[in-house]
Amino acid sequence: MSANDPLEIVIAPISPFWIPTLNLLLGEEVRKRTKKDRKRNPNAIEVAAQNVFDRPNGAFTGELSAEQLMDIGLRWTLVGHSERRVVLSEDDSVCGPYTLE
Repeated sequence: MSANDPLEIVIAPISPFWIPTLNLLLGEEVRKRTKKDRKRNPNAIEVAAQNVFDRPNGAFTGELSAEQLMDIGLRWTLVGHSERRVVLSEDDSVCGPYTLE
């Protein structure tokens, strides 16, 4: 990486702070925007979820699909981070399907 390479910064706050963080970074009310007019963050700072469910939308209580995360403006998520691997015993066989969506 050189000094001229573009830099992307992604932060992953806990879920109650996704919308306030997006609002702060984007300087607009995120909930009022639609998918069609949603723009990338001009500050090159993005917001990520700390987890994602590997199935599409449906009745999966407490789980959020990639599509649902994108609906509120999140384009990134953590998958297979160390805490989930240690505490919840998620290994590559659990994390692998998340990357196929």
